[in-house]
Amino acid sequence: MKFIRYALWSWAPYLLQRHYGLAGKDAGFLSTTFDLAGFAGVIALGILSDRVFRGRRAGLSMVFVLGMAASCLALYLVGGSGIAVFTICIGFIGFTLYGPDAILTSAGAIDVGSRAAATRAAGIINGMGSIGSVTQELVLGKVLKGGNVDLVFALLLGSALCAAFCLALLLRRNRTGRADM
Repeated sequence: MKFIRYALWSWAPYLLQRHYGLAGKDAGFLSTTFDLAGFAGVIALGILSDRVFRGRRAGLSMVFVLGMAASCLALYLVGGSGIAVFTICIGFIGFTLYGPDAILTSAGAIDVGSRAAATRAAGIINGMGSIGSVTQELVLGKVLKGGNVDLVFALLLGSALCAAFCLALLLRRNRTGRADM
């Protein structure tokens, strides 16, 4: 998830400027859709997690991550067709990404690692996230030098599917009683 989060955070203004022809100021402004929708997604997931799912975060996070994968698929399939479609897609990606990212790097670390090992679990989770952040800069920088926006969108989709797979492993761990999310 961190690969996608930092890829869009870092590169959306660039894509809006270079691929869609927006002025720098307008591209920067429009790219905030990702973060604003992400903020709303964190609130929505938190309320749903606490009030509807009674603290069972992993299943709800999976719903959001699958929504993120669907949004990345939409970005891949139609995101290059125009500014409005691109912006809507990154808004949906932000909404469905920020919630699970926040939950899994905070309360989820306690659930997975137990109270005694919560700090270690949070460190591992965030450390792996840092790898995604660094990797996306290197990979997307090279891909965008070639001007291949479709490949960027494909990489985001692949990353979303990878996140869904990893979360599915966590859900399986829940079913076997080795975690309580």
